[in-house]
Amino acid sequence: MQIKPQALAQHLRTQLAPIYVVLGQDLYFLEQAVSQIQAAARAAGPLDESRLCIESLKDWQTLFTEANSYSLFYDKRLVLASFEKKTLEAEAKNLLTQYLKAINPACTLLLKAPSLPAKQLSFLSTSKEVVVVTAYPLAPAAMKQWIGAQLKQYGIRCEASVPELIYQYTQGNSLACAQALEKISLIQEANTVLTLAAAARHLSFQCEHTLFELSEACLLGKAALAIQIIRQSAQSKVEASLVLWMLTNEIRILMLLQNQQAAPIPDFKKPLYLQCLQRFSKEHLGKLLQSCQGIDLTIKTHAPLPAWQALERLALQLCTA
Repeated sequence: MQIKPQALAQHLRTQLAPIYVVLGQDLYFLEQAVSQIQAAARAAGPLDESRLCIESLKDWQTLFTEANSYSLFYDKRLVLASFEKKTLEAEAKNLLTQYLKAINPACTLLLKAPSLPAKQLSFLSTSKEVVVVTAYPLAPAAMKQWIGAQLKQYGIRCEASVPELIYQYTQGNSLACAQALEKISLIQEANTVLTLAAAARHLSFQCEHTLFELSEACLLGKAALAIQIIRQSAQSKVEASLVLWMLTNEIRILMLLQNQQAAPIPDFKKPLYLQCLQRFSKEHLGKLLQSCQGIDLTIKTHAPLPAWQALERLALQLCTA
């Protein structure tokens, strides 16, 4: 079964599938989907959690060994695996097919594969045990609907034109939209209607620089500005993971363009990316993506200062190559 992130919450309220695969280049929706699945698994009771990164056939074998094992202290297990490649090897498909024939009922298997095309999983299309979540950037109309739905979830009533304004302000970037919506939810007074004028004030009352500007600073090679934005974000207690999502997304887009593949960016911004791309080789971008994985682990180990320092280094490398 294949669903979009917007339908995942409703799905998880009714069931928890044995296997989830989360795909797509929209890192905000992708990470949100992963977090929702993790939360649903944890809500079912105490469980043992393990993580691994898949880079070779040996790692696939380790993954399914983990999935088939049982915990000494918990009745349930959650195995989260990250897979960065664009192709699923024949041996990996075979291992997955074999696992489907004898699924461990005590284990939820969660595979995060942002670069893997959905067609690579076509052999699973008839399986009811596998849920594929496709976290791709939304079309403008769908993005505006999502903004409206998020405002309703925050309990905010608004004028009909407000979602359009937020969309224009954030240029449809899902992470920027989420940040703007969270800010509005904290500022908007209860039992009042969010007018277009009030939304415009909320959106303009930003700190000197926003995370959304970090992307452009890195693409333009403005190292001093990028470092300033990151340090300002740290002082403002912005989640380090949000900064990492932003930088990782830019690296993935550059890799797609370098491989002459379609990238989720508006046409008017493509020259900016192509100009930035001249600074990098495939090997260099690959190393930057590996750095992102390392920073992700640092953040998850709750080491805030080293994480922010690593983010500064990553931004500097993006700016200067």
